[in-house]
Amino acid sequence: MRNPTRPCHSALCARRWCRCVSCRGTLGERNVSASRTEALAELYGQHKVALRSLLSYTSFNHPHVVDVDWRIDYHIKSANLERIDQLVYHVTLKTEVGNGETKDVTFSCSLEELQDLVYRLKDATRQYENHLNRLEKIVK
Repeated sequence: MRNPTRPCHSALCARRWCRCVSCRGTLGERNVSASRTEALAELYGQHKVALRSLLSYTSFNHPHVVDVDWRIDYHIKSANLERIDQLVYHVTLKTEVGNGETKDVTFSCSLEELQDLVYRLKDATRQYENHLNRLEKIVK
């Protein structure tokens, strides 16, 4: 049977551009046994560049959010309506794409839309953590 530990943790190290020493630490944090850690770190060191290249073709390469800027505007009235009394949030996500280039993603939303976004992000984080916990149980 194929060991599921190697692709999962090697990919984790490769995505972070870890050195072999860091890879050992990353594997140790995931409670991988010492013998497996040494074997995987050695394999990782030998094939890091090829693994990184392969990941660039097989992953989605979504931008990573590295910073957030925001401001609140309070709209009192508009040209069409006498009174609005509405908060508008202007959010700029600073993202980093695979090659290190940064890009701004800007949007405006209401309080309800912002709360919905935060809820969805928390839900995605919970799902990711649950998936990671299941993988860690398989590895042990």
